[in-house]
Amino acid sequence: MKVFYTASVNGAAPKIIDISVNGIGMHSHEHRNELAKRYPGLEEGEADFVREQIENCLRTEPAPCTEDEWTEALECLPPLAWIRRGGGESFKMSERISGRMTRIYVRFDKRCWSFVDTDDLTHFDIMHRVKFADQGEPVV
Repeated sequence: MKVFYTASVNGAAPKIIDISVNGIGMHSHEHRNELAKRYPGLEEGEADFVREQIENCLRTEPAPCTEDEWTEALECLPPLAWIRRGGGESFKMSERISGRMTRIYVRFDKRCWSFVDTDDLTHFDIMHRVKFADQGEPVV
């Protein structure tokens, strides 16, 4: 599936404008040239490629947060995938930032962390990311 989108500018995530059906917006019913007038720099590309670009722009490294921030996030909305295992505890915000991207919270070794990644990241992978971030090592 192809989409019309605006590319990443100054680190900001690309924005999907419409689905392209033979060069015409499925929702706007406008031709690519008409959309380009309203959206300078408009591009057309594969939806999966654009989604990957968006996710890469939104993804963050684990960073310490306070116990109060962790608790407030836990009590704000019903948590997604709240798991206590392997010496740590993690949950994801049920409200997404964009697409599959959500904020993830971790409590490990009496410290709290948060970062943004996809909602399908496993507890094991979450704990792995935090443990490496805590050691100051890049996560591969």
